[in-house]
Amino acid sequence: MTQKSYVINNFNGFAIDIRKAVADALVHSKFPNHENTTTDLDSYMTIYQVKEIIRNNALEIIDDDCPVVNLKGIDNARTQIDTGLYNATLSKLAASGDIECAWDDKANNMIFWPKEKSKVDQTSKVLKAGKTSTNSLVMEFISIPAGSFTMGSPETEKGHSDNENQVPVTITQAFELGKTVVTQKQWAEVMGTDPWNSENLKEIGNNYSAVYVSWLDATKFCKKLTALEHKSGKLPANQTYRLPTEAEWEYACRAGTTTAFSCGDDESSLGDYAWYGNNSKGNLHEVATKKPSPWGLFDMHGNVYEWCKDYYEDSLSGGKDPKGPSTGPGRVIRGGYWRTYASNCRSADRNYCNPASRFFNVGFRFVRVLV
Repeated sequence: MTQKSYVINNFNGFAIDIRKAVADALVHSKFPNHENTTTDLDSYMTIYQVKEIIRNNALEIIDDDCPVVNLKGIDNARTQIDTGLYNATLSKLAASGDIECAWDDKANNMIFWPKEKSKVDQTSKVLKAGKTSTNSLVMEFISIPAGSFTMGSPETEKGHSDNENQVPVTITQAFELGKTVVTQKQWAEVMGTDPWNSENLKEIGNNYSAVYVSWLDATKFCKKLTALEHKSGKLPANQTYRLPTEAEWEYACRAGTTTAFSCGDDESSLGDYAWYGNNSKGNLHEVATKKPSPWGLFDMHGNVYEWCKDYYEDSLSGGKDPKGPSTGPGRVIRGGYWRTYASNCRSADRNYCNPASRFFNVGFRFVRVLV
């Protein structure tokens, strides 16, 4: 009988039973018809896939059809492991839900920990955002690392909609994202206009969000700022500013969490991080007056909706660096605003607007692309 095998690279330093069990499960779940399968772990394995293997007790489907798994151990020597050695222990852990995991991009491997430890604490350590940087207008950016996450929300999440059905996503390149949305002062410095003044907006000031700017306006802002900083030499020629993709936005918003909000599932704590219907008194508020997310971003929940680069469609695009459909009914907006319910401020909540329209409750933050 031809033996099926799976070679795991970059998986050093973990208990061999966990490495073996995940490999066995992956052979059966991802490559059921292939023989002598050999690939790098990080080419196929995502946080989503590992968690699904664990949740679905896939470790228990191991049988004699896959008698040998090849592993690269700490000494990089290939070792053959009998698949029957560890099934009982790992199956029990999987069934009880005692295993949690996350991808460590810097170390290029998967980490595991007991479920009773905080998901937020663990993933924040793994996917820790980098230092704050600035540009010529003293706009602050937060470094967002590459990594994988589950985009969307589970059906059990309060406020879940069908357009949030979950998909695995991998962000392959690190990027920098605005620490806040673009303020009225920053908009005026780049564009020389104040569109909110003609709309009788009462919240006017340097540190309020620039609103009444369309998706087209926001895109022009990014292009103009890119050109200005290229010309001045303050932005490298191979870097640009643009709106975040919907996947980048949610990835940054979640900041390594899997809960409804980056601060947890409990709506009672949302008011510490967001201006929304329960605490805003019906008013727009200055940026960065609430607590930041675990990655140091302000107002990702509430205050103003934020434009994303993508066209909208009812189903999420998964995979590597998804960019959404080529056309759609409008451009995506995310985050909720100062008058919405808490459910509209969730990390997974989605909506869209006409890209040419300007609204009192929609602003934007932008990405500095690192290429």
